[in-house]
Amino acid sequence: MSESYDTPTLLRMTTRVCHSKAIVDTDVENQAPIPKAEGFKRDLKKFVMIPAFGKLRHPLVLEREEKLTAVSEKSPFNRMEMNDTRVGIITSGIAYQYVKEILPEASVLKLGMTFPLPATLIREFAAKVDRLLVVEELEPYIEDEIRIMGLAVEGKALFSKLDELSPDTVAAGFAKAGMLPFDLPAAREKAPGSEMPRPPLLCAGCPHRGLFYALNKMKALVHSDIGCYTLSVLPPLQSIDTTLCMGASISMAHGTAKAVAQAGIEDKRPVFATIGDSTFFHSGITSLLDVIYNKGNVNVIIMDNRITAMTGGQQNPGTGKTLQMEDTNAVDIISLVKAMGCTRVREIDPFDLEGTLAALKEEVDYDGPSVLVTKRPCIQLFRQDPQAVRVVDEAACIGCKMCLKLGCPSISQGGIIPDEEGKKERHYARIDAATCYGCSLCEQVCKQNAISVVAG
Repeated sequence: MSESYDTPTLLRMTTRVCHSKAIVDTDVENQAPIPKAEGFKRDLKKFVMIPAFGKLRHPLVLEREEKLTAVSEKSPFNRMEMNDTRVGIITSGIAYQYVKEILPEASVLKLGMTFPLPATLIREFAAKVDRLLVVEELEPYIEDEIRIMGLAVEGKALFSKLDELSPDTVAAGFAKAGMLPFDLPAAREKAPGSEMPRPPLLCAGCPHRGLFYALNKMKALVHSDIGCYTLSVLPPLQSIDTTLCMGASISMAHGTAKAVAQAGIEDKRPVFATIGDSTFFHSGITSLLDVIYNKGNVNVIIMDNRITAMTGGQQNPGTGKTLQMEDTNAVDIISLVKAMGCTRVREIDPFDLEGTLAALKEEVDYDGPSVLVTKRPCIQLFRQDPQAVRVVDEAACIGCKMCLKLGCPSISQGGIIPDEEGKKERHYARIDAATCYGCSLCEQVCKQNAISVVAG
């Protein structure tokens, strides 16, 4: 379709599908042959969109949309399933599976191509059913378009605009419409998000944990970025204030520092920007250049964990490997920052809490742009070191919960030990040896010296 109509063709994946796993047979033998490359053909009026050429291309865009509408009407990805005609449901994507699970006997028009919408096919389907509903995630795009066509249709009055759909939320919508042939189980009457799922946490041994624990101690204003470290917004770390998009942490910190200084705002909190190594390479370099060029009083922390961790461990310009795992030049972050004109840049170890906290305080006292680079590999890149696993001395632990403030999934509240005089009880901490990677942060925060390396 993309080649035939000279237009981008998008396959829209939903959250539930994108976060699923399955064994896939790629069926290489039956794949369509790759067309013979003809090379780039010069076409200035198509590829150079100055205003004059844009006006010439607009009629072609409208013509292409008309052709694609005709394709949509006959697309094999659209499927009309006629069953009980008392109700007809128009849906697409994963929502189709939910509809079939809850109302398997209903008539369904499954749209595989949703732009342009097949108006003729939709009218044909609507004429065959007594009541027409649309089940779609988020905004009522299909519903609104059908209503513009002059057809009576129901949708978002029954199915929420919030979050992704599920069998439960779709069942609740059908129940509200009085269409279920069975009583809705009480479990399905819960509002979306009312459950208490296990919260996402930084991995045990994650090198980001020490840094954000120290930033929390600093009571700093922290503009963060896109990466695993965004999880530090959650308890108990709760050490970042903003996250917008890739590379924005440095720009927002720059703007904040300038605004506070020029407006005379009484806000003495130090301003930090935190950004991962891969995100820095993708989108942070230009922002840092602006900070250095404009003499911004911003403390930038680049967290170099040697990989693109959040999205699955892809290589980046700092790893020395391409995505195809070929050897390539590894960009040295410190050398790059110095080449950009920053005179104050150094490396710190996020597993050294005292040293990290001291470095943060030193940078706050410096007037001008500064960069700290944390250097510890992502915990997913190496195996657990059994000789570094920590253990809690239950007799020495007083249950102060300081170690729990790290938010490490290996640490939990253990059993109860009665007080020596038997007047009160206390909980001791417990460390799961199977998941502890021996980062030593818990040992460093324990003021009772109740945490140490496993003996032997």
